[in-house]
Amino acid sequence: MQNTEQLKQGLGRALYFMQRMGELDNQREAVRSQYRQEMVPIRPTAKMLIVLIISAAVFFMAEGVLYYPVVILVSIIGGENWESLVRPALLISFVVVSVLTFLVSNGIRKKKIANQNKDIAATNERIRTMNSSTYDEEVRLIAEMQEIHRQYQQEIAPWYPPNYAYYQAAQAFLDYVGNYRANTIQDAVNLYEDELHKRTMVEKQDAMIQQQKLGNMLAIGSLIMQAGTISAIQDNTAAVDELGRAFGGGR
Repeated sequence: MQNTEQLKQGLGRALYFMQRMGELDNQREAVRSQYRQEMVPIRPTAKMLIVLIISAAVFFMAEGVLYYPVVILVSIIGGENWESLVRPALLISFVVVSVLTFLVSNGIRKKKIANQNKDIAATNERIRTMNSSTYDEEVRLIAEMQEIHRQYQQEIAPWYPPNYAYYQAAQAFLDYVGNYRANTIQDAVNLYEDELHKRTMVEKQDAMIQQQKLGNMLAIGSLIMQAGTISAIQDNTAAVDELGRAFGGGR
């Protein structure tokens, strides 16, 4: 920077870049939080154990109803040995009921899963649309951040100290130059460091004063307790003396 006015303009430009980069970074974080995970479709896996339990329950509930029709049917077509065929017939009826129950329940479950997957597919489509829009916005923000970085490297980085590339320092530098407290960037850095040091010392001094106050309070509290103890001892001594005089006077 050749003169104070150019330095002031340069610091204003640096301050703008830092502030704008912070705003863009916050916006990008907010945009990234809008991404949504797609839902996973449900697999139509048949739960055989559950189906068999349901089938057995249905069979046993229906056994009382099926028993007599099965016995009558077996007695008609079974001949003389029809009684020995009742149990196998009931077993066959159990298998038939189990198969029918499995087919019906599995069909109902598949239809339910198909409807759920249809809703999931529609939701995922909306999520993909939203994510695509969010991605486009993030790409736009990244492009602007890259452009800000390019301009900063070209205009500011050659003369601005990298260790102070944050908003508070740049604002302080601009105040120093604007209020004629510094004429060069080196003067501004030295003044900023001096004020940081003074601020640190003041904070340390304040902490020491607070500790000293606490110590004084503890000491005063200890003295008060000691005074109370001494007063109690004196009171007890006076009471004993008074008691002694009373007994002595009685004798």
